[in-house]
Amino acid sequence: MASSLGGAFGVAISGAVYAGAVAATSIHTGAMIALWVNVLMGIMAFIAILFAIPNDDKRVKDAK
Repeated sequence: MASSLGGAFGVAISGAVYAGAVAATSIHTGAMIALWVNVLMGIMAFIAILFAIPNDDKRVKDAK
């Protein structure tokens, strides 16, 4: 459910950015801006995952 909701938000944000950019610039520039917004969202998600998921693995500590 969460990945479907995240995908829907990603498509909606990308579409809105593309539509807004195309209204102000050319189709090619609008597509480039929307793609870079997607890249930035992906980088932000990666950074959030790095901080949200713990690094320690209890199985490795118990094996020693």
